Amino acid sequence: MAEARIIRDNPIALEIFGLKRPPRQLGDVFSRACDRDDRWIAELHEAVDAAIAGRMPREVQAIFRAPRGGKIYQPALSRMKVYDDGRFRFDLLFVQSPGRIAPLKNRDDRADPPAELDAIATSLRLGYRIQWDALRFYLAKELMTPEDLETLDDIFSSIEAEASSRGLLDPELLLAAFEEPDRSVVLSLIEHWRSLRNREQTGSLDEAMARSDVEAAKNCLLAMTKINSTFMEVVSRRFAHFFRAR
Repeated sequence: MAEARIIRDNPIALEIFGLKRPPRQLGDVFSRACDRDDRWIAELHEAVDAAIAGRMPREVQAIFRAPRGGKIYQPALSRMKVYDDGRFRFDLLFVQSPGRIAPLKNRDDRADPPAELDAIATSLRLGYRIQWDALRFYLAKELMTPEDLETLDDIFSSIEAEASSRGLLDPELLLAAFEEPDRSVVLSLIEHWRSLRNREQTGSLDEAMARSDVEAAKNCLLAMTKINSTFMEVVSRRFAHFFRAR
């Protein structure tokens, strides 16, 4: 995708990357932005590939800090068109996002939070989404349907995409944020969660969703609620301790 030719540009967008002249290829833009964190480029590539294949692309979850000004932007794929000869065209938007997020690579100790704290803060957000976007909402329904399971699968996939964009699908990164005995507790919770849902789709919830078994899926969600509750207790305790220690 780096070889994609830029046929129309926006001076304001160029300023985000400190460019005065319109670049010829998208790779020229990437080279100005990926010195600290290139997760958004990988996710954008995946979104373009999905659109070319005729699938609905996932929203790019990763955000990046502009080389100039320090503002935060989220890329958005827009108006994709694929031609019969294999060529494709798309608009790439950069939406300013409030706040800031530290990069995974080459952190600045003067301005960026430690990676451990970043992992903990992200875990709190993801735990919140799991609890209220997925588990509690669907468990509160009097009658859960196979269609609900499909929607629930999409919600979990969205949460997992956000976790991936922030590096939290790597257990080592998350575990490094904890000390014993909490680290062992978190590891046990991760293993239990993976027995219910995992990338290989061999977990109990994965299999229940595949066969539209609502009752089995509900039992898995109840188990996930207990896992998430314990996890949030451990993460909250570590979050508070981290601020006291700093």
